[in-house]
Amino acid sequence: MTKTGLKLKTASLRGLKTAWFDNENAGKPIVFLLHGYPDTPDAWSDQVEAFSHDFHLILPYGRGVGPSSAPERQRRYGAYSILLDHLEIMRLTDASERTPLHVVGHDIGGMHAWLLASHPHPRLRTVSILNSAHPKQYLRRVFWPRQVVKSWYVGAFQLPFVPEAAIWFFHKQLLAAVAKEGWKPPHHEQSLKDFEGSAVNAMNEYRQFARDIPHFLRDHAGPVEAPVLVISSEDDSYLEAPSTTEFSDLARSVTVRVIKGKHWLHREQPERINRLLGDFWKAHP
Repeated sequence: MTKTGLKLKTASLRGLKTAWFDNENAGKPIVFLLHGYPDTPDAWSDQVEAFSHDFHLILPYGRGVGPSSAPERQRRYGAYSILLDHLEIMRLTDASERTPLHVVGHDIGGMHAWLLASHPHPRLRTVSILNSAHPKQYLRRVFWPRQVVKSWYVGAFQLPFVPEAAIWFFHKQLLAAVAKEGWKPPHHEQSLKDFEGSAVNAMNEYRQFARDIPHFLRDHAGPVEAPVLVISSEDDSYLEAPSTTEFSDLARSVTVRVIKGKHWLHREQPERINRLLGDFWKAHP
């Protein structure tokens, strides 16, 4: 066990080692916490501390991050491939598939949360999206000039070799830049291998996102039935704040909260975010 009461678990999913943390609070409602880029599950440390007593917490590692193996094939970084990983982790965690489930995602983890919620789950109670966008919502924003400017890094990640070189040679400067947006380093000292997983390997998710655009456009999944809470920042350097009209065909019930802050709100203002999440879950047990 770690000092936070989390246990590292692993399984081979379709030939790849896949890791997640589990507080093993069986019988309690499940909270599935999906981290963003360039994070690890440690990004949810404030939420783990706040909710570990009353909830069964599951925190998957992103593909190629930490103990989760990096695939040889680019497609295994794809959103739909990662969706299969998440569904399998959920099955391994609660084979009964009856325990109430709350899904939370930040950044690219929010995109994965949207996809997970788009597939019918009778036990799904809520979806909470922090500083993120639905894939279709994001694609519509190609007509938003300010969003295009803020998404410069998605285009930069499509270049071969250049982003990797920039991360390796300027990683201190890059981490200092994201720290200004509310990012915090892991509580433990990151090794070069950890950094390679959280920053370099995970970059391939953005590369595969571009290749998956035709699949997103052809995805005819209906609106999310579970209530959705969207939390966004006024001063997010990577994402424009949303309006409720953006979600008319994506979810049946959406609550949008725009807060003064930056991209890593759950790290920058953990007490406020925890209160919003906790109240939302209590309203939809």
